[in-house]
Amino acid sequence: MSTIDLNSLGNPTNAKILVFTKATWADAFAYAPNLIVEEIVWAVAPQVSVASLQWRYGDSVFAPGATAAAAVPKVTARGYYVLIMQQTGASEWLSWLGYADSAVIIQEDSASGVQRIPCFGFDRALQYSMITSTVHVDPGDATKWKRKDRGAVFNAHTKGNRTSAKVKVNDADPTPTVYAFENPSVDSREWWSSQDIVQHLATFHLPTMTEIPGTIPWSIVGFDRLPDWDHPKLETDEKSIFTCLSEIASIEQLLGWRVMPTISGTDPLVTPPTVTAVNIEFFTHASAAVVLPGVTNLPANHDIQVWTHSSDRLTDSSIDEDDADTVDQVIVRGPREVAVGTFRYSDEWINGWTPAELTEYNETYSGQGFWASASAAEKREWNQFFRSLTKYQDVYRNFPIRDDWDGELNGESLFWKSDPGDDAYIPYLGNTYFMDRLPLFRGIDYSGSVASVDESRGRHTLPILAYIETPDDPTKYWQLQTIFTDIGASRVKHPNSLDFDISVGPYFDRGPGFTIDVQGAPQHAHRPSFTGNDGDPEKTNPKMWGEIDSETMLITAAMVGDRRPEVRLPASVSADFVRRKYITFEHPGLQHIEISPGCVVGHDRFGVLETSDGGTLRDPFEMLTALATLAGERFLSARKVAKIRTGRQLNIQTGAMIGSINGTTVNAVINEVRVSTPVVESESPPSYSMHITAVDNDLDVVALVARVPVPEAVR
Repeated sequence: MSTIDLNSLGNPTNAKILVFTKATWADAFAYAPNLIVEEIVWAVAPQVSVASLQWRYGDSVFAPGATAAAAVPKVTARGYYVLIMQQTGASEWLSWLGYADSAVIIQEDSASGVQRIPCFGFDRALQYSMITSTVHVDPGDATKWKRKDRGAVFNAHTKGNRTSAKVKVNDADPTPTVYAFENPSVDSREWWSSQDIVQHLATFHLPTMTEIPGTIPWSIVGFDRLPDWDHPKLETDEKSIFTCLSEIASIEQLLGWRVMPTISGTDPLVTPPTVTAVNIEFFTHASAAVVLPGVTNLPANHDIQVWTHSSDRLTDSSIDEDDADTVDQVIVRGPREVAVGTFRYSDEWINGWTPAELTEYNETYSGQGFWASASAAEKREWNQFFRSLTKYQDVYRNFPIRDDWDGELNGESLFWKSDPGDDAYIPYLGNTYFMDRLPLFRGIDYSGSVASVDESRGRHTLPILAYIETPDDPTKYWQLQTIFTDIGASRVKHPNSLDFDISVGPYFDRGPGFTIDVQGAPQHAHRPSFTGNDGDPEKTNPKMWGEIDSETMLITAAMVGDRRPEVRLPASVSADFVRRKYITFEHPGLQHIEISPGCVVGHDRFGVLETSDGGTLRDPFEMLTALATLAGERFLSARKVAKIRTGRQLNIQTGAMIGSINGTTVNAVINEVRVSTPVVESESPPSYSMHITAVDNDLDVVALVARVPVPEAVR
């Protein structure tokens, strides 16, 4: 904690503000006395730092410090680098680094004029640095990387997509230093943390590579202030580095970031300075370390300042409370819950067609007068045509979950229950659906106790699993996906049966269900109970399609429910009107996965089913609690807005926290420092002033409410 005591300071000296420029980064900075500073603004994201310079041109111009007038041309260049140095002490300087945009004429006559040159900090450059590529590990050498088009998604799926080992940035590097995206077929994929993501972005996606001599020396400061325990999902394609960093270091997680240079050199008045690093610095909005249960701690802000200026005639301040974002309860939620279970015909899924449609499907044209005289081939052709009509597309194909489903599978609750004694949770089916694939991995044993499941080597997820009952032994089942790979006769095929294929997938029409698609046979081939008419060959060969019976089929699928795992801080609130802040994360790493007791996850070589004991497979509670704790620090109490105006030249930087002013607690991060040096032709020009604003809200409501429109007449 640092102390800033202005009470004992004497009269300030005139502020020295020097401007240096260079055309390319490889050049040395040169002093530019003709560039006069009007205003400098240091800011933290999501704002950008700016500066305003003034340039006088004409046939006879006196440059600052010059003894004679000289001709000065207009400024026509843009894009050159600008370094502003403000003296704040005998050997102390506050620096601003950026680049110049096109000059604008603000005053001109026949012989001279004045241009204003807008300048932007290097944070602005990050807004223009778009991610359009993916850096992944080289399949042929795990220490190298390759770059391909299109930005990837960090933590996109059920399993992370980060390499387990780091890669070398340059081939000549002695050791690997940074993670890359792993190739999809590799087992050992890991989750990206915020630290991993920032290091990757800073290494491979900044405007210039940091390792190339003569290029901008980007650097990361405060890296250890970022979480190394989280699993954020971050889409990058055609998004800027600025946007990505702002999503990672968000105020909801008590984080922020800024860009500031590191300067070397003894005295800018004697020798132009050198920029040795352009730092992307991360900081926290915590006034004290925040304990994140079960995870870690969030460190306090790196520079908490105690201000005293009550008797300083050059400084005044104001402190206001801003409760625009203050709420009574913070609710942090993960993705919608997922439950994996085994669904049975009639108990859970039923026919998706009417009895009348079934009758018409069976009879087709057999009741027409022309039917009796038709050949067997004609009858088969007419049957096929009739059953292909759109009206009968649901028959023997689509099977919705029954509307009166009780939320149980084989007597056990599908979804998670906070108390084992509670009734099974029954979702509103209109808000649920079945996933295309299971959130379970091939090659992982999910039978028995959920606590003993090891998913570390999980790679590819499983499809929806369907199990077929053995006709001569109802205690034995075989996986549908393997039945059709058998050569010759099988447990449900016969020497005189015809080959065909069946697939089971999710179905949604006003609610969740399953689709059973048949290829190479009529749609009813999976129902031995089919009756048909005398044009159907099943009448004379009832086992021509084998003995697959969907009425005894077991389907293991994953249903996405209508609830989200959540943590509430405080747990309950008693009030007539409760202000709640909902923060929802769609990160796959925060998904709650439940397996229903008795869920079929495979069978042994004898056809005996293997089942799970049921329980929570993936529990995001600890991570959600940590995120809720951070959000609670941010939103459950009113924030202070502090504004300091001083005529002194102080070395105050954004990202630091004002702990108190004259004994009054503030605990707000400095998000803007503004220096004004008005350039006017007057015997008594306005004095130098520094404005410091500390506010933790994205929107300064106090300033917004106080803003009064300026009448047109005085603008």
